[in-house]
Amino acid sequence: MNGALTYQLRSAAFATYRRAVVDSIVKAATPESIFLLGLKTEHIKAESIFNSAVTNCASVSDVWLLVLTGSFANKSRQEWQDKIEAHCSMIVPTTTIVVEAAFFKERVLYEDLFTAHVLQQAECLYSIAGISYNELTHAEPADAGETASVLNTGINKAREFLAGAELYLVRKQYNLSAFMLHQSAEQSLLALLRAATGFHVNTHNVERLLRYNSFLAGELTTLFQFQREDERRLIKLLRKAYIDTRYSKDYSIHCSDLLQLTEKVRCMADIVSAAGKLIINTLTSTTLQHEKQYR
Repeated sequence: MNGALTYQLRSAAFATYRRAVVDSIVKAATPESIFLLGLKTEHIKAESIFNSAVTNCASVSDVWLLVLTGSFANKSRQEWQDKIEAHCSMIVPTTTIVVEAAFFKERVLYEDLFTAHVLQQAECLYSIAGISYNELTHAEPADAGETASVLNTGINKAREFLAGAELYLVRKQYNLSAFMLHQSAEQSLLALLRAATGFHVNTHNVERLLRYNSFLAGELTTLFQFQREDERRLIKLLRKAYIDTRYSKDYSIHCSDLLQLTEKVRCMADIVSAAGKLIINTLTSTTLQHEKQYR
């Protein structure tokens, strides 16, 4: 299937939900603007003995949105994201980044990489009449060397934390091993998110980071099968390890769970490393073209 046809199928699949999703967010958060950052689709091929023609369609499995709001008021970013996603989940699975509009506009002035990506490439699904964003007159492409440094630093930290997790596992210090696994996963995911999007997020929630990054590296989508109860239990153990392994007497994790999580976190680092190399290669090519254009 060629790229153009694939894009048409994705657009057609999301068109079914677009109005309902926008209406749901407007009711939940009264946003200033909503941007479409990404889609995950499942392609369905239908054929039977009664029809020789093969039909193809795409079903949306997740939508990634940037929601710009006024003041967060008495809610945190996480609370707004959870509220919006809960409203949208009745329509289609949705992953959101919620940002205060004033902060977003401020970052535009500094030609921030993330805001540049959004304004130049993302589809605006909704915007209050009269709301405008300063046009980016010229945005420099991301620096390949700096991006490589971000990725390499993150991956190196991830692998060191992984080594620590394995050491604590041997010593049967299971809670400490779980904490190290959390740190390893967090370092991998933060590195890819920052390198690919320029977005700096202040969260230790590895489940949310995994959701964000699954739009950047498709292999991460299948690392945890969230439709399975045992897999949801594993990601919950990993997510809670950041706080509960240190401050809660009730946190407990078995060796068998640690072995499974260790392998998943190791795979996570490998996937992020491979995705990072593709990003750097693309940036290097883009930078060369940019230099020729403005030479």
